[in-house]
Amino acid sequence: MRAINKFDLYNRVTLSDGTTPKERMINHCKKNIIYKSRRSPSRKSVLIDSEQKDVVIVSGSNNHVKTICALPNDIIYDGQIVEWEKSHWLISDVDIESSVYYKGVIHQCNINLRWQNKDGEIISRWCYAETNTADGIKEGNTLNLTDGNLTLHLPLDNETRQLRLDRRFLLDIEKDNPTAYKLINRNVVSGIYDENHEHGVYIITLQKSERSHDRDNYELMIADYFKPTEDKSVGINCAIKFDGSPTIKAGGYYKSFNAVFYDKDGSEISQEAIWNVAVIDEHKKYFSIVNEGSTIKIKADNNEGIIGSKIKIELCNSAQNCSAELYVKVVAIL
Repeated sequence: MRAINKFDLYNRVTLSDGTTPKERMINHCKKNIIYKSRRSPSRKSVLIDSEQKDVVIVSGSNNHVKTICALPNDIIYDGQIVEWEKSHWLISDVDIESSVYYKGVIHQCNINLRWQNKDGEIISRWCYAETNTADGIKEGNTLNLTDGNLTLHLPLDNETRQLRLDRRFLLDIEKDNPTAYKLINRNVVSGIYDENHEHGVYIITLQKSERSHDRDNYELMIADYFKPTEDKSVGINCAIKFDGSPTIKAGGYYKSFNAVFYDKDGSEISQEAIWNVAVIDEHKKYFSIVNEGSTIKIKADNNEGIIGSKIKIELCNSAQNCSAELYVKVVAIL
């Protein structure tokens, strides 16, 4: 039997935690933290972006702001959401000096912001708001509005990065008479340090706005709500054809929509086009519609109030044995 070389055994034991003194010190610290945290009341089992994790949460002077430490070999990122004690917390200010463990700050979220994306899907994101400073009453043309803004901190993701100026939201603890807000500023610098822009804190500023009883859904707390529908621009034996995307630029030129009819074999045929354009009453004065038979042209005035709204174009023939419909969104010209 081969004798054990004492020097080989020493090297194996010594180098098992690293080849350099620094590596060994770091790994010893990691093991020590993991061992001691098991008995610490600060070690919590939480969900981070819906994934189960053990972390250490340390309270400070503010009950709604705490320090979070990931266990060694785990990573946390700015903009992740922590679910803990039936509440949601947003991670920020993550220290990238992570030789031993990652450390950051968590803010308790007090707003569940809700909106619809371009496909009509309802999106909700937990976020926290900074102080709303109200400076009194500002006289508007049709309504007195309290002059105060909200700054919201949200996680950066594929949905939040699509939020643009003039997007409207409903925010309130009551649904019967909610307060409406409009997005007036988006900060994509201060809270985003990831060079690939995959993680970060997305900061937006909201200003109080007017509600719309026709467009806002108080039950769902969604401003400018529209009912999601399947794309029916290609309908039964007919289709609505157009160039580019189904949008009209506010303040732009006329956009043309063309009627195409088919027989049972799919070949184009000539039919009389019957058009109908559905626009909410308060917006009708901002649209110009020209019916040229097989083509209908629509132009929208340069008015901020109609940006983000949708109109519905319906097509059928005189026999009403075919139909197609298309929702067209009004967008800013720039």
